[in-house]
Amino acid sequence: MVHTNSIPYIEGLQIDYEDRGMIGGFTLNNPNAKASCGCGASFRMENYRGEVKKCE
Repeated sequence: MVHTNSIPYIEGLQIDYEDRGMIGGFTLNNPNAKASCGCGASFRMENYRGEVKKCE
């Protein structure tokens, strides 16, 4: 179940599984993400107005 407030953030999200030897895993393709951190733990949408923080 997805909370209705979260739908704009994940609408159109594509989840896939890639098998790349020993480092295979799930990939997420979110068309709403305009910027993301290198670790893949967070993303920003085009209308983001908050403070940019580095991933830990």
